[in-house]
Amino acid sequence: MEYLPLSSDEYFRTVNIREVVGADIIVYKHDGFVIATTLDRSKLGTAMAAIRSPDVEEALSRADGIPVIRDIRYLNKPHKVIYHRLKTTDGGQEITLSLMVSTGDIALVKRKFRAIIGLVAISGILLVAVVGSLIARSITAPVKQLMKVTEQIAAGDLKAEAVVKTRDEIGALAGSINQMTRELRTSRDKLVQSEKLAAVGQLATGIAHEIRNPLTSAKMIVQLLKRRLKDDET
Repeated sequence: MEYLPLSSDEYFRTVNIREVVGADIIVYKHDGFVIATTLDRSKLGTAMAAIRSPDVEEALSRADGIPVIRDIRYLNKPHKVIYHRLKTTDGGQEITLSLMVSTGDIALVKRKFRAIIGLVAISGILLVAVVGSLIARSITAPVKQLMKVTEQIAAGDLKAEAVVKTRDEIGALAGSINQMTRELRTSRDKLVQSEKLAAVGQLATGIAHEIRNPLTSAKMIVQLLKRRLKDDET
């Protein structure tokens, strides 16, 4: 029986079939005899050991003409093999056509893609953490500043005022605290002034009282002298 056009390695090399299909081709009989291949025959034994595994043979026997696909390792590199069993018309041994494609580049791309995804994920997490930290700081810093100002006010420092940098709720709160502080300061100044005026009034009342008493006594003495002396002017 003659197998054309898959009759020899020379034919594959002549038509550059490996470059055309982008895969190595191994055509072999059911007993493992290789009819034609694009592989180096010195390394064919290693390839056939990986290609003709028992599970592949079992799958091909049950495939009923449907191609079978398997992943193998050849020369310590990942490959994908597509098998198709061809029936002969003369009743001889069946022929298996296998196409072996290296998936090392695909695996490398997958690893790079996973690395890129991991890098993007880590960068995203770091970016979210940084943005979250900045947002939290932008919220907590004004709150801490308001707390410090309220503590100063509670301690009696009515000159302390919060710095208003935003127009949000915190900025409105800072403005309200400043307004309250100014009103407290004004009320305190009025109270101090009132206390000063009250003190001056009390002082004046005391002085008047202290002067009135001697004057009253002097007046009484003068009146008494007038009655006793009568017309004696001296």
